[in-house]
This record gives sequence, structure tokens and C-alpha cells, in this order.
Amino acid sequence: LLSGPTIDVVVGQKQRRWTLHLNLLRQHSAYFSERHDDAATLSLAEDDPDGFALLVQWLYQGYIQYPSESSTDDERYRHAAACQRLHLLATRFQLNQLSNISVDRYRRCLYETKLVPDAKEIDEIYRSSPRGSPFRRLMVQIAARQLMDPETRRDPSDYRPCLEDNADFAIELFETIRNMSGGILFPDPTAPGGDSCQWHDHTDGSKCP
Repeated sequence: LLSGPTIDVVVGQKQRRWTLHLNLLRQHSAYFSERHDDAATLSLAEDDPDGFALLVQWLYQGYIQYPSESSTDDERYRHAAACQRLHLLATRFQLNQLSNISVDRYRRCLYETKLVPDAKEIDEIYRSSPRGSPFRRLMVQIAARQLMDPETRRDPSDYRPCLEDNADFAIELFETIRNMSGGILFPDPTAPGGDSCQWHDHTDGSKCP
């Protein structure tokens, strides 16, 4: 497999370059095995070099090096971010095993560091992931858990960017909260009794009798 034609892959805005063996790519990837051209160069200008570096490591070494025990939480979180971008590449190139490895590694890094993406990152990851991607589901569940955490009492308005022009995220978030909360039935707001004053307009300073 480490013989025959090669292909230069140029990744990112800074055009980081790798030379890879086509036979090895075709062995693992249905995307490359179905390509009939022997183009010498493949441009991935919009992709992330850190994520692609992990793909190359897995391709030639058979595994992805995990951050050392001495690594900081920030370093592990950066590794997690690279794994998320690796997942996009693995999905596009139909590397199913690598797709699964990357999402498992991402979850492991977040769990061990106790760090999670903020609303901006959640929005970026969700929108960049294709429909049906486990990363979409993961981002929704992380957001739902943050919103329902009684210790942090996260401001729901933090997630406004995730909801703008994104009905899919909103629907999935509602479904996730309902499912994860056990389908709790809220009090009936139309029931008689209780504090009916909460539904009244008292901007003029008046009070209910």
C-alpha cells in the first residue's frame, strides 16, 4: 500500500501540504476508491490542518495519539476540537471507523477536562455538521444539559445564536429536554385558583382586588 501513485493534499488557508499514497487512501476510503482520476493535488482550503494531521496519523500509524498525562486541560480541549474537525473529514471521505473514533475521543476529552463548548462553539459545530451527524445530536444534548443544570442556571439568551434561523436546532433542543427530563407535566396555566394576578396588566400601578 505504501507504493504506487501519490497525491498532494493541501489543507487550510495557510496551505499546509501532505503527500499521501493513493493506494492507502483507497484501501480505507470508499470516497477515494471510487475516484477514477489520478489528480496529483487535492485542495481542502476550507478544512482544518490539525484535524487532517490526525487523519494522516491514523492512516499511517493505525491510531491517534492521545494527549500525555502531563498535558493541560486546555491542550486536551484543543485536541478535542481537532477531533471534531477530523470527524467532518472522516465523514466526507467515508472513513466510518475513524468517524467513530473521533467522536469518542471528543467526548472523552470533554469528560476528563470538565470543559464544554460555549454557545458560539455549539452553534458553529452544529451548523458545520451534516444532517444526521452524531455531533449535531451531541451539541444539542450538551446545550440541553447546560440549560437544565440547577447549579449554573445558565441564561437561556446565551443560546440565541444557536436558535437564529435554525429551526432544526430549536426542535431538537425541545425534544431533548422533554426526553431527558422524563416528560414532566407542568401545572395547567388555565386552571382556576392560584395567583391569577400574574396574568394581569398592572403597568398603571393598580392592584387586583
